[in-house]
Amino acid sequence: MIEFDYKENQTYIKFGDSNSTTTQTRLDSIVRVCDEAFLGRDGYRHLAAVVPILFREYLVANRRNKINELINIQIHIGNFNIDKEINNQSSIDDDVNEYTGDILVDDHEVGNGAFRSLLTLLKALIPIWKAGENPVIIPGNTLYIKLGGDGRNVGRKQNHVMITFCLLNEGKEVLKPDHQYCICLYVGREKYEDLAKVGQLFQNQLFDLKNNGIIDQDGIHWPTELFFCGDWKFMYIIMGQSAPNSKYFCLYCDCEATSRWDMNRTWNNTVKENLHYFQQLTKRIIYQMNYICFYVYQMS
Repeated sequence: MIEFDYKENQTYIKFGDSNSTTTQTRLDSIVRVCDEAFLGRDGYRHLAAVVPILFREYLVANRRNKINELINIQIHIGNFNIDKEINNQSSIDDDVNEYTGDILVDDHEVGNGAFRSLLTLLKALIPIWKAGENPVIIPGNTLYIKLGGDGRNVGRKQNHVMITFCLLNEGKEVLKPDHQYCICLYVGREKYEDLAKVGQLFQNQLFDLKNNGIIDQDGIHWPTELFFCGDWKFMYIIMGQSAPNSKYFCLYCDCEATSRWDMNRTWNNTVKENLHYFQQLTKRIIYQMNYICFYVYQMS
């Protein structure tokens, strides 16, 4: 770029870069900076107006749209409406069929929730985890995947619930927000009925991961172990319990609130058989909860 100053006027002559790869790399960098700095289109447009050497805003917007298209091909984002009911089969992606039961999944409708395939995310992340001078995982390791979720108020009248997973092999890195990977986000509250519906989206994938592990793009087999978060509130909600002061308050046994004073009784460490899928999932992995903190401590 050549800059000319004439009296109070400034003139810039910018020569186009013949190397399209360099231009694309620079645009990618600007898109990333804008995303990380939460700089919107209007803000960047005003900035580019006073700094002529920057790319025009429409070029950055076009590149962002292209990146979104490429990512959506690799990791498809599906929409669902948790308030509607249908009885049919649907798919979470092109590789794994998921039974959705009474939850409507429609890619052409803007619903009140969105989800991503857990298997597809893992296949995209495993090459990153095993690359570099200090890889997080190496062939032969077991993937320790922790599932979790939480709800949050967004404004005065709306609530969002997010379900995430992380790789415990990363040690202390899992404490950082950017190492928690979202697989589902919907508008609503933390209710057993809604979480049971959302669980149907991932039940086949979770059973497949637990029993068969996952094979990455290089043909390497990775065994997996599932863990669950230690959030007591989220735990008792997905198990169908109403509150910590409910009649059956314990997550591990059938102890009644009216009889918990009796120290001479022996309680069976069981979970009710008629609980929904999330309860069955919890029954299989709840005994591993005590090892989560211990494992993270070992990895640190």
